[in-house]
Amino acid sequence: MIAPDTQNVALELRILWMDDEPLAVEKYAMQLKIEGAPLVIETVRSIGEARERLKKDRTFLGLVVDCRMDPHDESQNGAEFLLEVNESEKSFPTFVYSAFLGDPRYRRVLDESVAILEERKLASWDRPLCRSPFFAKIISVLEQYQKVKRLFPERIKFSGSSAFRVGKYDCWVT
Repeated sequence: MIAPDTQNVALELRILWMDDEPLAVEKYAMQLKIEGAPLVIETVRSIGEARERLKKDRTFLGLVVDCRMDPHDESQNGAEFLLEVNESEKSFPTFVYSAFLGDPRYRRVLDESVAILEERKLASWDRPLCRSPFFAKIISVLEQYQKVKRLFPERIKFSGSSAFRVGKYDCWVT
């Protein structure tokens, strides 16, 4: 589901935001930029576009989904896409921002997902936006994820040998 890693070391926290009505999301992105927040939001309008971007661009640190991606086509279910992402990339941070959190068509699937945070769409936000509980949590999670995203314990080289105890067993690493 998610593309191989690329050689991009970014100081910003890039998140992909999937919403069929991205105008409000783009306003959030502009406000966060004005506030100097490290969160950079890139929007997509469809599940297919989100799937393609996640496949090709490994620099995203998370995903925000809207549940109802097309009011005329129930097969465009953002909650199902969220679950698909959660199942294919278990450590990838996901969030939900939708007016339809309580809708049974989405609630059942959301309950199976591992979204870190769910937020009901709001008409307005208090400023600074980056300190709202929703955006502050996203920023905090993405900062943590960015620190561990490229860790590969199997590539850590040990010099010399060391011994340690695990329960009743003595272990040595050489």
